[in-house]
Amino acid sequence: MKIIFLDIDGVLNCKSTPNPRNFPYIVDPKLLKRLKRLLDRTGATIVLSSTWRYDPAGIFSAKHWGIPFMDVVPDMPKKPRRDEILSWLKAHPKVKRFVVIDDEDDELDQLPLFQPSANTGLTDKIVKGVTDYLNGKTDEDMRHSVVVRVLQTFDQLSRGTRDECPQDWMTDTVPSRSRRPSAIFEVSRKPFLRRSSSKSPFDM
Repeated sequence: MKIIFLDIDGVLNCKSTPNPRNFPYIVDPKLLKRLKRLLDRTGATIVLSSTWRYDPAGIFSAKHWGIPFMDVVPDMPKKPRRDEILSWLKAHPKVKRFVVIDDEDDELDQLPLFQPSANTGLTDKIVKGVTDYLNGKTDEDMRHSVVVRVLQTFDQLSRGTRDECPQDWMTDTVPSRSRRPSAIFEVSRKPFLRRSSSKSPFDM
């Protein structure tokens, strides 16, 4: 099973999305069409990680707009989105490959993150990148520029949050960006099963 952990704001809407009445939950039909094309190309299933899931009106709106999600990640107050995603993966060991599409970081540095800009939302370039990744053609994700990543990492370190990833069910210490794995990501009951020689929870 392939999973896309999907944020909505900044992914399926952007600064140019028409919203004359300033509705709180809005989807850009053009961006949604790109998402559905991605699903057709990969056979992936969507799990919502968006803050829309906190509000029944947000869930209703996601269904109204036709976002084909099958589940949501658990709500873990005061925990980063990374921990919510990892908790969901732990409970679903049949997942073989996954990505996160989110315009923000929220301590997602250790996960395969495809990060569009809130100015554009989901782009054709990211659709292609996610398609290649989920179909096993590449292990490269797509993030903001190196400068942005360094600033985000510095902020995490200054707040003492970078090493808070739960270790009790992971096989090894989470890698830094300088140690990106080369093998295909798969999830087992660990949920990360290492197959290559590098010491990374993403090495299968």
